[in-house]
Amino acid sequence: MEDTNEKSRQLNGLIENFGFKSFIYEPGNEFITGQPSCITTIKYLDGETKEISHYYGHVLIYDSFY
Repeated sequence: MEDTNEKSRQLNGLIENFGFKSFIYEPGNEFITGQPSCITTIKYLDGETKEISHYYGHVLIYDSFY
């Protein structure tokens, strides 16, 4: 079983590789009431905080897989 420190390092690596700090979510002009959404917030060791609010299942997410 992996320890907590190793899991934290893995998560940090995923966040850095994705480029979360510089990622800009641009959902377009649509507004969907009742659509489930998520707010992801990361606080970096340097004190900077980055927050992204997005819809689950947004079309742009699927486009990035192709």
